[in-house]
Amino acid sequence: MGCDRIEIGCNKANYLSKKVIEKCEFIFEGEIRNYFSKPTEKMLNNKYSPERTYLLYGLTSEDLSKVSWYSGIKKHTEILYI
Repeated sequence: MGCDRIEIGCNKANYLSKKVIEKCEFIFEGEIRNYFSKPTEKMLNNKYSPERTYLLYGLTSEDLSKVSWYSGIKKHTEILYI
């Protein structure tokens, strides 16, 4: 769609989100510490994760040729510029 970059990420403790992101072949770029606010006691008591690290993934236009699913989407997508 004319983008140079797409980013996605998740909390380090969210294993299922991490698995989906990696299955979509996004490239791991790093960890951002203290990304999330420190949870309150009430949040922790309600099973909120104390983990505050964000895992950052990205795809650039140069990466698309290496991503297995992209060619199938591109074939069926028409982008109109107005």
